[in-house]
Amino acid sequence: MEELPKYNYIRELYQNEGLSKALEEYYKKPRIHDATFLISRNDTSIQESIHIYNCFQNKILKAKVLSSLIIKYNKNKVQIPKYLINQMIENMKFIILNNKINELNDFKWFCYLNILSLNNRLKEFIDFVISPENKNKKDLEVLISYILNELSKDYRNNELSILILTSIEDLCGMKPNIKHFNCVIKCLMKGYKIRDAKKLLTLMKFNGVEPDEYTYSLLFKGCAVTKQIGLGRQLYERIIQTNQNILNNSFVIDSLLNMFCKCGSLDEAIDYFKMLLSEKINLITTVTWNTLIEGFGMSGRGKEAIDLFDEMIKFGFKPDALTFCGLFIACSESGLVAEAKGIFRAMELKYNVKPEMMHFEKMVDVLCNNSLLSEAEEFIYELDLQRNVDVLKKLYKACVVQGDIERKERVMKRIVEIDPEQESVLQQLR
Repeated sequence: MEELPKYNYIRELYQNEGLSKALEEYYKKPRIHDATFLISRNDTSIQESIHIYNCFQNKILKAKVLSSLIIKYNKNKVQIPKYLINQMIENMKFIILNNKINELNDFKWFCYLNILSLNNRLKEFIDFVISPENKNKKDLEVLISYILNELSKDYRNNELSILILTSIEDLCGMKPNIKHFNCVIKCLMKGYKIRDAKKLLTLMKFNGVEPDEYTYSLLFKGCAVTKQIGLGRQLYERIIQTNQNILNNSFVIDSLLNMFCKCGSLDEAIDYFKMLLSEKINLITTVTWNTLIEGFGMSGRGKEAIDLFDEMIKFGFKPDALTFCGLFIACSESGLVAEAKGIFRAMELKYNVKPEMMHFEKMVDVLCNNSLLSEAEEFIYELDLQRNVDVLKKLYKACVVQGDIERKERVMKRIVEIDPEQESVLQQLR
């Protein structure tokens, strides 16, 4: 019996003698782990990678190697050929029909489904999965979860997601679980269909499924985006009546407070927050403080936002980069220019948070929104931001609004020097 080379033989050969020698030995006895290793090397060309992949005739083995080849195409920013996508679909069908769904790991399924989605072939594959042609039901619930996860990335998949959700029992002989429902709710949220998502709570109850923390976090975020405070209050009351333990989760709390803030119900937000401070301070995080600071800041209550920041420090919480973004928004909306300058100076010196581009942009907003265009321009040049088109466009827009023609022309000239394609965009803003 022929002795197989040791597991890492090709890897060691590549490291010691280079790609050519490793390929020479690989072609004598192709193995899955050697194929994925060689394809992933930077010095292996796409053409050579295809030869490595084509060494396997078994469809399951080809499917295991194909993800590495796809990553190779993406890394090199090369369009994946249609024939490879066709092979992928055929291999996936073969795997399903032969009870081998678990032969591919999560990563490979996610990779293949994502490629099908990007190439507008996902529905074609789903049609096969739910069709009478597919007579295999074994382990299908695993694949359904992968499919729903992929569909949840795009709001245009709303109807297809709901169709699959309501077909799970017929397809798999099992009722949908909480992960299935959450994927569909996530998809609906991307299309701002908050009321349709709420209706799924009734379907959950019918199937004996209880909403979890992630369910309510998604729904509260949806209410925040669509400004449906009434619906958000109903969901909150539902938690109180059915499962108050849901409110012992920081993600749910932050989503609830964010909803109150985004919907302009700041009094409800602060009342709930005060209760947390006195009874459940362990559930408060820096994100919780940031949510309130930005919420008050966006509503023009800048001084209260700064007071919240002072309270945050007093209670021993450490601010992060987003804390200061919220503070600059608050200062910008409320005309607190001096306060913004003081906060900017203290960021790194006092709180050990190094200013990033987003903070520079927010400081430019503070100055521009308060008619301090000369200071804004000086700030941009002092911090060597004059090659940042996004920052310069903020100043340009402020010049347009405030009628500073001379400065506007100067800034426009600078932007066009950096990026000539911006000229037509700027002309539309004049």
